[in-house]
Amino acid sequence: MKKTVIFVLVAIFCLQSFAQNQQYLEYIETYKSIAIQKMQTYGIPASITLAQGLLESGAGKGRLAMQANNHFGIKCQKNWTGATISHDDDAKGECFRKYADPMQSYEDHSAFLKSGSRYAFLFNFESTDYKSWAFGLKQAGYATDPKYPVKLINLIEAYNLQQYDTMQPVVKNDEQKQVSVSENEPIKKSFFARLFSKSDVSQTATTEENKVYNDGVYLADIEPFRTHAVEEINGVKCVIAKEGDTYAGIADEFAMFEKELLKANEVKYGSNPKPGDIVFLAKKKKRGTGDSYLFREGDTMYNVSQLKGIRVRALYRINNMIYGKQPEVGAVIKLR
Repeated sequence: MKKTVIFVLVAIFCLQSFAQNQQYLEYIETYKSIAIQKMQTYGIPASITLAQGLLESGAGKGRLAMQANNHFGIKCQKNWTGATISHDDDAKGECFRKYADPMQSYEDHSAFLKSGSRYAFLFNFESTDYKSWAFGLKQAGYATDPKYPVKLINLIEAYNLQQYDTMQPVVKNDEQKQVSVSENEPIKKSFFARLFSKSDVSQTATTEENKVYNDGVYLADIEPFRTHAVEEINGVKCVIAKEGDTYAGIADEFAMFEKELLKANEVKYGSNPKPGDIVFLAKKKKRGTGDSYLFREGDTMYNVSQLKGIRVRALYRINNMIYGKQPEVGAVIKLR
């Protein structure tokens, strides 16, 4: 009797494993073309995208995937104006994005990683280096699960997803097929490297105005769906705050950490911009472009630093002033 029970349990386990395996294989077959397309557009390894999709959507059988076509568990955030679905996650009834089809979910996922400053360093890895990407995602704060990188790597290696990192979609006779790159010429350049390739000067020139830099280091691209118009002061990208804006909300819009935005604007946690305030998306410069500024009624050294895109302490240092002291109205403030 005992042996019979054990046999039945083993048989059930094997059937469940087979069913799960088939489910995973079907998911991979369905979405591998999309993952390869996004790799070519954004530079994220197809193996990573597929493994994340498998893990976070339960191979397409999770509630968010089934009812909202959301395969990556992307929450609404403050810049989302599309359809939504309520789902219990870190808290009960959280807001998640709802898509018309899974393709939009894959697009949103790739755009989210590409535009987020916290993920910028990932694009220095080769597109075939899925292990560095897996651990890098955890390091950047994508997931709180300490085993997240290992889970991704296990999925990639169990289903040989790394094979798609050396493939590219080719459209022929209105049918999309995957064609492997020559074994002697694997895709080695990351998206970051291709973006600044000297052989593609026209692309760099047309998109340069949509890039955000921090002390000369590329952070992210500014996507066209932003609700704030992006301007530039002293070579640093910035936006003008609107009624009801918060630093946290603007950070969400640009896929940044709030602390990064607070640091860039030299304000304390808990502060919020007023309508019309300048909010920088990266650190201000240490010197200005003009020579001087005439200090007016109502001005502060901080306001001047925001107007001219210069760090506050740098402005004090240039003018040999004690930090915190305010000049008299009519004083000439040096900017460089």
